[in-house]
Amino acid sequence: MDNQKFQIVQWNVRESFLKEEDTFKLKNYNIIRYDRPSVKGGGIVFLIKKPIRYEIIEHNLILNLIEIGVISIETQLGIITLFAYYRSPTHVPGNTLLGNWQKEWDSLVNQISKYEKFIFLGDFNAHNSWWGSNHTCPYGQYMEDNLDPSYFTLLNNGSPTHINITGNAYSTSHIDLTFVSPNLYADISEWLVLDDSWGSDHFPIVTSLFTQIEQYSKIDYRYNLRKLNWEVFHNELEQDKFIFNKLNYLNAIVTDKYDIFVKTVNDCIEKSIPKKSNSKKSFKTSNNIPKPYCCWWNENCDRAVRIRKARLKSLEYHCDLQKFIEYKKLKQNDKNVCYMV
Repeated sequence: MDNQKFQIVQWNVRESFLKEEDTFKLKNYNIIRYDRPSVKGGGIVFLIKKPIRYEIIEHNLILNLIEIGVISIETQLGIITLFAYYRSPTHVPGNTLLGNWQKEWDSLVNQISKYEKFIFLGDFNAHNSWWGSNHTCPYGQYMEDNLDPSYFTLLNNGSPTHINITGNAYSTSHIDLTFVSPNLYADISEWLVLDDSWGSDHFPIVTSLFTQIEQYSKIDYRYNLRKLNWEVFHNELEQDKFIFNKLNYLNAIVTDKYDIFVKTVNDCIEKSIPKKSNSKKSFKTSNNIPKPYCCWWNENCDRAVRIRKARLKSLEYHCDLQKFIEYKKLKQNDKNVCYMV
């Protein structure tokens, strides 16, 4: 999904609440799901923009208190492994339960440490002043004591990531964390908590890197074949045929040879034939008002979202039972309006 500010190549969702029988699709994205097999809640989803190269990593860890999803993505910086983490807040830290979680945590951290470049992120449901909390819980304390800061670099900047609204109180917390390997820290261009929760109790977090993502080769046949100049094409191919005698081609594997061949031919075609016009249409109405990227979005949707966001903002300054009920109704109305459209 692209919007005007961010080029989003990968979404990570914790607490997806999806079950095996649920169908979930998003156009132009590959979806990797880790659903809870029985108990309601939880779940992890990766949404990877097509045609990004990725691989699902099997972690082989025995985990009962931790949910984890692992994939790797090819970039110009090398392979980056993404670990998505979730721990349910319903697990009260009793001595036995906390001890079991500590064992699972240690085994997970030990496995993550084996990867050269990684991003470790998720809903940790742990509190510690290290990442901006106003108190430290047993989970947060254990994480601080047992995470090597020379290998796990925290990106959080103190911005709250979670909203907690009760009948008469509005509060925020810092339970969504992002760690990276130190060799990636200099390549992080931005870590940003968005100010609109999109109706969730968690704010979306954007982590941006200075890198190009490797994509599967996709041949584009948008050529005007009637205007092909075969003489120019032949001359261009004659000039480039030396490529097939170079050592890097002769020593390459079959798939790489194929990619080189296709690229060479396409380059020659582009030099000898004009492409069909593919200019982007202006996304504006006759009144010069920008059209939304979503084809079904209309003024009613825009108004419902705007009112819901304004009500949420007002709860930061004054929260009582009546305003809380109004906000819940606006959230539901927001969903209903978009669904009806």
